[in-house]
Amino acid sequence: MAIGFVAVAVVGVADLFGAPTAAQDELPLPEIVSVEPEGGVPTSELDRMPAISDDASVVAYVAEVVITTETGGAEVEEKVGQVIVRDRGANTTLRVPDTRSSHPGVSGNGCVVAYTVEVPADPDDATSKPSVELRAVDRCLAPEGGLGDNLVFAEAVVGTTAKAAPAVSADGATIVWSTGTKIVRYLRFTNAAGGVAYFADTAENFDPIADAVAAGLLDSTDVLGADVDVSADARVIAFTAGPGAAPYAPAPSNVYVWSDPDDAEEPVVELASMAPPSVEDGPIVPGAADSTGPALS
Repeated sequence: MAIGFVAVAVVGVADLFGAPTAAQDELPLPEIVSVEPEGGVPTSELDRMPAISDDASVVAYVAEVVITTETGGAEVEEKVGQVIVRDRGANTTLRVPDTRSSHPGVSGNGCVVAYTVEVPADPDDATSKPSVELRAVDRCLAPEGGLGDNLVFAEAVVGTTAKAAPAVSADGATIVWSTGTKIVRYLRFTNAAGGVAYFADTAENFDPIADAVAAGLLDSTDVLGADVDVSADARVIAFTAGPGAAPYAPAPSNVYVWSDPDDAEEPVVELASMAPPSVEDGPIVPGAADSTGPALS
C-alpha cells in the first residue's frame, strides 16, 4: 500500500516535537472534574455521545458547560459542549482543552481521543464563517494523570457547524474523518526523539470517493455523510454518501465499504447497505432509501 504524507498540523512539526507553542500555551489545562472514590456526581445535566475503548477502561463523552463570551461589548453566558475523558481504572475524569468540542472517538487501546471543535465566525469580520476542526489528545504520552498535548489538525470544514465524529484505529495510529466532500485519513508519525504528529495521507491510491465513482457506485457530484468508521487494523473504512447539494447532507444516502487488503493491487469499494437477493428481485439492490451510521467489527 503506497502512502503519501502532507503535514497538516496548525503548529509546525518541530513545535509538536518540542516545547508547546504560544497557541498551545493559551489553551486551558485539563481540569479534574470528579475523582470521588465512591462514585462522584454527574458531570452535567446533559452528558451524551459516549465512545469507549476496547477494554472499556476509557470512556469519552460530551458534557454541557457554561462559558462566557463577549457580544457587542457585553458578556454573555453560553452553554456549549466539552469532551470529557473518564479513566475508569485510574478513577479520573478530565476535560479536553477545548470547549465547543463534541463527537469523540476513542482508539481501541484507550490512548488517543479524537474529537471535533466548532470555531465560531468572528463577529467583527463580516466575511468570517464558522468552521469545524478535528483535534486529538494522546493520553499515553501525557504525564501520569493528564491528557497530553492537544494535536490540532488544519483540515477544517468552513462555512458549517455540522460535526462528524472521527473514527480511530485500535492502536491510535490512524484517524479517519469525513469533511462532507472527502474522507481524510491521518497517519501517526513518531520521530527519533519520540515526538508525535499526525499527517494527512495523500497517497494517490487513497481516495475512497474516486474509487466509488470509478466503480460506478457514486456520481462525481455526490456528497459524503458525517458517518464514518474504520476497522481495528485501519485497512477498511465504512462511510455514507449519496446525492446532495451540501456536505454532510446526502439524500438519499447509502453505506459503502472501502478496503485495501494486503493482497490487492488496487483498493476495492462495495455497497454495504444492500437488500438480500431474491428470485423475484434478481440482482442484489441497494437497501433502505436512507442508510446511515455504519459501524465495523
